[in-house]
Amino acid sequence: MLLLLMGSDVHWLDEHITAAIAPFRQQFPDATLERFDSEQLPLERISTIFAGASLFATERIVITTGLAERVAGEVTLRQALERSLATSNPLLCIVFRETTILEEKHPLIEVVRKLNGTVQPVPSLRLPALAQELVRLAEGHGVTLQAREAGLLASRCTVLRKIRGRDVVEADLTKGATELEKIAIMLNFHGKITRDLIEQLVPAPQEHIFALVDYVADGNLDAANNALERLFQRGEPPQLLFTLLVRHFRQLLWIAAGDRQGVAASAAAHTKLGIPAFRVKKLQEQAKQLDPHQMGVILDQLFAYDLATKTGAIDSEQGLRLLISAVCTGSALLTIPDVTRT
Repeated sequence: MLLLLMGSDVHWLDEHITAAIAPFRQQFPDATLERFDSEQLPLERISTIFAGASLFATERIVITTGLAERVAGEVTLRQALERSLATSNPLLCIVFRETTILEEKHPLIEVVRKLNGTVQPVPSLRLPALAQELVRLAEGHGVTLQAREAGLLASRCTVLRKIRGRDVVEADLTKGATELEKIAIMLNFHGKITRDLIEQLVPAPQEHIFALVDYVADGNLDAANNALERLFQRGEPPQLLFTLLVRHFRQLLWIAAGDRQGVAASAAAHTKLGIPAFRVKKLQEQAKQLDPHQMGVILDQLFAYDLATKTGAIDSEQGLRLLISAVCTGSALLTIPDVTRT
C-alpha cells in the first residue's frame, strides 16, 4: 500500500492520513507504526526503511514527512527510493506526508504513480465542515461546543495560503484546534464554550481589519501602522486589506454626496451601500473631515497602488505601507506607473 497525501492544513492532513491507513490497520491490527523525518533520514537507510520488514513485526506502517524536497533535489536519493519501493514488502503501508501541495510533475508524484500508488491532495475545509470538526474535537477535550458557537469559532480560524501563485484565505483546522485547546484549558477541560468566551479569547479577523480602515480614515498613522503590522503577522493578504480600504472610501464618497443633497438622498445612499445603521454615524463623522481636494488625493493614491502592484512596480506589502502613510498624511507618496512604455 503506497500513498502520497499532501495538504497545507497540518491537522486536517493528519486526519486524512488516519482515515487512509484505517483499512490497513483493520486488516493487520498488530502492524507497527513508524514515523520518519526526511531531514534525519540518511540515504543508506532508504532500502531498510521502505523495503525490509522490522525485526519485531512483519506488518508495518511507515509515515515519512517532508521527503518531497529532497527527492526533487537529490537524484541518487530518488533512484534509491524508487528501487526500494519497487521491491518493498507487500505487508508494508507507506505514506508520504507532505505539508504543501506539490506540482503535478513533481518527482515524488511521478515515483508514486509509476509504482501504482495513490496521490491524494487534501482539499481545504469550508467553514461549515470546520465547525463540525471543532465540535468533534471539543468532545475529545471534555468540553461542549454547540453548533452556533462552533460556527463563530470557525469564522475566526482562517489563514492565508499561496495556492498556484495566488493568495487565498482558507479555513484552517490546525488554527481551530489550537484555539479550541486554549479555550478548553481556560475551562479546565470541563463545561460549555460560550459565545462570550470565544469573542474574548479568539480575535475576529474582520474586527482588526475594520479597526485598520477606521484608523486610516481618521488619519491616525501610528495606530494604522500598528494595526497593519498585526494583520500582516496574522497572514492577512494585502489585496484584501486594499479592497476594504477602497470600499470604505467609496462609502465615504457616497455618504458625503448624500449628505450634501439632503436627508432623503443621504438615507438612499446608506440603503444603496447596505451600510449597517451603527456604522453610518461614524462614516458621517469621517466624511466631514475630508474636503474634495483631500478626497481627490486619496483616490489618486488608491489608483496608483492598484496599478503599481498589478504591473509589478512595487511589492504589495510595502506598497500598502506607503499607501496608508499617504492617506493618513495627505501626501502623494505613490506615483502612477507609465504603462504605455514598452
